[in-house]
Amino acid sequence: MSFVRFKSFEEKNGFSRIRVCVLGSTGVGKTAILVRYLTKRFIGDYCSGKDLLYKKTVGIDDFSAVLEIADTSSSSKEFSFPDVHVSWADACIVVYSIGNSSSFEAAAHMIETIQKLKEPLYIPLLLIANQKDLEHLRQVGAEDGQAVAVANNCHFTELSAAEDVEGVRCTLTALFREVRALKLQRQAVRQPTRKTLKNVSRLISSLIGRSSTSTDQQPYHCNDSHKTSPKEAQRTAKESNLGHLK
Repeated sequence: MSFVRFKSFEEKNGFSRIRVCVLGSTGVGKTAILVRYLTKRFIGDYCSGKDLLYKKTVGIDDFSAVLEIADTSSSSKEFSFPDVHVSWADACIVVYSIGNSSSFEAAAHMIETIQKLKEPLYIPLLLIANQKDLEHLRQVGAEDGQAVAVANNCHFTELSAAEDVEGVRCTLTALFREVRALKLQRQAVRQPTRKTLKNVSRLISSLIGRSSTSTDQQPYHCNDSHKTSPKEAQRTAKESNLGHLK
């Protein structure tokens, strides 16, 4: 099947749109990670005090994907868990700082809440320990993050939005790639026609082939010893209020 026909198949079935909800305590660098991925720039001090929705078309492997990333704010004193945003999302990212044990405890609680809200469906879930460059301020060990990831069947990585642009790109791209593959698998289950299964099988095979042969985009690893998958333990963006999510 040609690339054009693969692309048409994806767009028709909604595979080209990837919705992600990002959660975490104030000051852990949620927005810094997103801006780093979307623009390759680093913003050290950014606090909007409101929820934001980033939209951008990016290339993942040989296909284009429309990212919709909900950056939830936790700065309000009346903060409540963003159930609507999590329900809307295809995947979730939870961020904490290695220099803030309270943010780690909050992140662990958020992951448990996400899992309960999404049950019984599996949702790609990524736990990020940010600010790895501040090693001298570390309060949370990598083994603690890995333990939470193992207990909740989610991915885990430690990185620095300030210093590791390639690590941010690699890690988020792997998450978005997993979302695409999962959508294809679920579509095949819902519509098990011979044509659909053939198209999905070919597209998934092409994705797996790229992942296994690529040297610079290995899922959730990026040459870092503190990156774990479930089996082992994505300002050029548009911003708008999340009340328009649908």
